[in-house]
This record gives sequence, C-alpha cells and structure tokens, in this order.
Amino acid sequence: MKARRMPIPRLAAVLMICGLSTGCVYLRDRGNDFADIFILGVSSGSGVAVSASPTRFVNLEVGGRKDEVFYGLHARHFRWAESSYGIPCSSFWSPRIGEERFAKWTWTDIVKTSQQKTAILEDTSPESLRHMRYSERGYHLFVLTKRDSARFIDDLDIAFDMSFLIGGVCLGVNPGQLVDFLAGLVGLDPVGDDGGRAEAAGASRADGADGAEASTKGEDTDG
Repeated sequence: MKARRMPIPRLAAVLMICGLSTGCVYLRDRGNDFADIFILGVSSGSGVAVSASPTRFVNLEVGGRKDEVFYGLHARHFRWAESSYGIPCSSFWSPRIGEERFAKWTWTDIVKTSQQKTAILEDTSPESLRHMRYSERGYHLFVLTKRDSARFIDDLDIAFDMSFLIGGVCLGVNPGQLVDFLAGLVGLDPVGDDGGRAEAAGASRADGADGAEASTKGEDTDG
C-alpha cells in the first residue's frame, strides 16, 4: 500500500504559512528587543526629586517622591509607578508603594543615600497597586547594596529621572538590551525574552506574588 503524499501546491502553502508565522514572531521579537533599549516616561508628578544612574549599580538622588505613575515605555510595559527617597530623606525613611508600611529603621540607614521601588502596573484600575510586580534597589554611599526582584539586564540602565510637584520625566538607555537586539538579528537571545518567554516569566512572578499575598492573609487570619 502506497503512502499518500501531500500535493505539492498544498505542501507549498503549508510551508509558506509556517514561514510567514515564524517571520511575524521574529519581527515582533526584534521590535520588542529594540524598544527594550529605551526608557521613556512622563508623569503628573508626586514629589520633588532628581536621580541619575550611570547604570543601576551607582545612583545619585536628591529629594523624594511617592507613587509617581509614569506613562511611556519601560521593560515592555506602558505604565509603572515609582517611590523613592534620596539625600537627605533616605537616612530617615524607606519608600513605599500603595499601602505598604514603612520598613524598620536601622543604624545602616545613616549612610543610606537612596532607595527606590518600581512597580509594573498591569492595568489602569486603582487596585493595580495592590497586585503589582515590583523591584527594589537600595544604595549606601551611592553604591548598590540591596537588590530585590530586579533583573541583571535592567541593572545596566543608564537613566535620569526628575520630578517637580506637577510633572516628571524619565529618560534612559540600556547598552545590554542593544547587544540583545543585535544578537537577535542573527537568531540569538542572550536575555532569554523572545518567543513569549518574558510574558511567561512575568505570569509566574505574578502567580508567586498572589500566592504570597494569600499566604500572608492566611497567617493573619490564623493569628
């Protein structure tokens, strides 16, 4: 019994569709990689602060701000919130987002020069601050000493932020993401964010955060 062969026109059509679909994914990934190079955002302001980072390993910041919501482009998202304290506020307070409590003060805070929290907001509802994914960085004598839920690739950001009561701006570039974009042109993915892997990782982190929140509520109920 002879095996049935797919007619050549049908086979060509299938291969063409597969090629086009793969091409669309390729172009989407390259577009995302290119956008990742830049940080561009504006806000309505929420304090008075100026911050400069020649990578996230070093930071100089003066002033403070609370729940400043930016609109623009940052880590494949278009809306994010930031709270931070720089000199001299960082020696007395720690930044909070939403209804978080202040962190306990310690003697090392005397030489803390800045601390930042950045929350990725998944939607535009007021409840989004309750279900956020955030990263945190702390600096003593201007050098990074605390790093929580932050990706190494984002530590390469060269960024400048300025807020003054009624408005703010955030500008930055990431040389590491430029390398990732150029590598992606030849099919490499050093950051590991092509083909939906970044979205899957984000969903995993969100599920983990929801689980931790549920666990905390359970402990409070038991107590």
